[in-house]
This record gives sequence, C-alpha cells and structure tokens, in this order.
Amino acid sequence: MAGSYKSVAAGNQQAWLGFLDSNGFLLGGDTSAPSSGAAGSGMLRINGIKTAPIATPERELVQVTGDDGLIAEFDFESLTSRGFVIEVAVQNLTLEAKLLGVPVDSIGGGLMSYNDVVDPAELDVCLILQSRSKKQDSGVVGKKAWSGVYIPLATAQPLGRNGFDERGAAVYRLDVT
Repeated sequence: MAGSYKSVAAGNQQAWLGFLDSNGFLLGGDTSAPSSGAAGSGMLRINGIKTAPIATPERELVQVTGDDGLIAEFDFESLTSRGFVIEVAVQNLTLEAKLLGVPVDSIGGGLMSYNDVVDPAELDVCLILQSRSKKQDSGVVGKKAWSGVYIPLATAQPLGRNGFDERGAAVYRLDVT
C-alpha cells in the first residue's frame, strides 16, 4: 500500500501558500508567471504556524411542520463563512508585502511592513497545511505519516500583529477567505 487511508494526527507541522494565475494555475511564490522557458518559483512557507482553525460549516437543516407533525425536511448549504484566521509566531515581511501589494520598507536600519492597507489587491492563492500523523491501516499501524489539507482557491490578507503586551509573545495573523 503506497499511502494510508486511516491515520491519527496532531499539531501544525508546516504550511505553504502559493499564488494562482487568472486561469487558476499555480504560479508558486511569485504573483506573476515566469517568462517563457524560465523556471517557476516554489510556494512560500508560512513559518511558525500556531493555529489554523479551518472547518467546513454544517449544512442548515430546515424542517417544515404542520398538522402537529413533520411534513418535510430540507438541507441547504450553510451560509456561514468558511473563512478563518491563521496565527503564526514568525512575521514574514516578503509574504505580507506580496499579499498587500506594498514594498518592505527600511526605516532607521530596520525592515518594516505596512498594516491595515486600504483596498489591497485580492490575489488568488492556494494553501497546503500539514501535520504529523500515525497510520492506522492494517499492517502499518503506528508508522509515521503526514496528514494535510489542500485549499485550492482562497484569498489571504495579513491582519498584522495581534498587539503589544509587556512580555507576551507576538502573534501575526493572516485572514483566509
């Protein structure tokens, strides 16, 4: 068996973001396609991932009652957003600049990013999130494996640092829709 169909998983091992062109093809870490014959770029790593609370919303159940009983039942696609906010421990100025369409500025000898940019470009991206797991298939129980989620089409916007507090660790946020 080449892969594993059953596994248990834990943690956030790695996350990657890549830009898509207008046809939905993966460009990699650059927002534009390479020139003819040139090699493309790899996806951008989202370093220091802490949380990525992805979840598919439950479908909405509508019951139609009458005559003191259930007459019919319908289920509809949820109107709840599938968006979520990724939290990371490592600020990636290159990724932020590309997503916001702004440069990384050098101010006083330090590199800085922009925050709360009005009307940033909405670039199509795809994401790969992976974690460690252990196989649970017959004959390979406990063997090392990877578990992951592939999000083929989304937009992402940096939300900046969660704030400054005395000795608290900084957390940088990335909104995924």
